Amino acid sequence: MALLKPFAYTQITQGWGPTKRLDEPAGWAMLGRFWYNKPVAAVGGPFVYVAHFHPALDLNGVPIGTAIVASEAGIVTAAGLNPKSPASGIRIQVRIRPGSFYGHGHLLRLAPGIKLGSKVARGQHIADVGSSGSATGPHSHFYVQLVVPGTNQDMLYNPNLFFPYGANANDPRIKPL
Repeated sequence: MALLKPFAYTQITQGWGPTKRLDEPAGWAMLGRFWYNKPVAAVGGPFVYVAHFHPALDLNGVPIGTAIVASEAGIVTAAGLNPKSPASGIRIQVRIRPGSFYGHGHLLRLAPGIKLGSKVARGQHIADVGSSGSATGPHSHFYVQLVVPGTNQDMLYNPNLFFPYGANANDPRIKPL
């Protein structure tokens, strides 16, 4: 079964992949195949330089405070502010199975009762759309991080691939154990 869309959204303000956004710090540049020491899927070669590689989808077109639902059942492995990455604002990460995660950044708040270690059900309200951290308006920075088959290394993937219309909608890594 494919990942459930986190909320009904009307637009993607920043998609997956390279961008030349001038409003983002140069320190967010990508050189080679690594972004913050994480390999990025489908970059296109071992030596690529772009102003910024956006390893997620920015989903918006909804009012601040709109409910975000769990794309799949799992356990919350990160919740709240990340002191190592304050630009992400309030965030949540859900582990579907070992090596398989999805998450959201720039949240307004976590849903009542959601905290580190919480079990969440597919479709459960887990957070609300916000613009915390370094954000230009209300949206969810939605990412998918999965283990590479045959390795112990995880990689960031384009979330569009795992929605019902995506090429990887039936990938076993996005199904709970």
